[in-house]
Amino acid sequence: PEVAIIVESPWWRRMRSSRGGRQGRLMNKNILVTGGTGFLGRRVSAALSDAGYYVSSIGSKFDLTIESVAHGVIESHQPDVVVHLAAVCGGIGANRSEPGRYFRKNIQMGINVIDSARLTGVKSLIMCGTVCSYPRDCPAPFQEDDLWNGYPEETNAPYGIAKKALFEMLSASSSDITGTAFDLCIVAMPFTRVPVYSLRSALAATPDPNPKCDA
Repeated sequence: PEVAIIVESPWWRRMRSSRGGRQGRLMNKNILVTGGTGFLGRRVSAALSDAGYYVSSIGSKFDLTIESVAHGVIESHQPDVVVHLAAVCGGIGANRSEPGRYFRKNIQMGINVIDSARLTGVKSLIMCGTVCSYPRDCPAPFQEDDLWNGYPEETNAPYGIAKKALFEMLSASSSDITGTAFDLCIVAMPFTRVPVYSLRSALAATPDPNPKCDA
C-alpha cells in the first residue's frame, strides 16, 4: 500500500517535486533515515533514493533510547538531513497493557535524536508524527490546527502524547537553535488486508475479507 501524508512539510513537498530527477544539487545530500527498515521507512528510503539522495537506513538493532547510541549513529554517518521515523508502536491491546512503555520509549528516542542532530550540526531534521496525537473527536479531514484541540483517543494516548511533546520540542528548538532546521510531517497509513494479525499488536482488525477504507 501507498502512504498518505495528511500534513505535508515544506521539505517533503520539495523532495516529491524533485523525485525522478537526479540533478547534481541532489547527489551530494546525505540522508539518514531512522526506522529505515520498517513499513514506512523502507518506502521513504526508496523515494529519497529515487530522488537522487545518498540514503543510509538504520533499524531496530540501534537502540536510540540510549543517548550515546543515538549520538554515535548520527556522528558516524555525518548526514546533511536526518529523517526520524523510528518508533515503538503497537495495537490497542499493547497500548492498554503497557502505556508507560510506549510513552517512555518514543519520547526517549525523539529527544536523543533531536538533541544529537543539534550537537553534531545536522542541517535539517524531519520527524514523523502520528494521527494518534489528534483529539479523539477531531472532525475529518484533519487540519494541522486541530492537533491541540483535545485529548487523544485514550487507547493510544501515551503514544500520541509522546509525539505531541516532541512536536513542541521541535518548535522550541527551531526558535532557539541556529544552524539546524526542524520540520514535521504527519502520515496516515491506509488499512490493508493481512493474512494473519495479532489482536495484541494489530493497529486494526476487521472480519470483512474485503475491507475498504474511505480515508
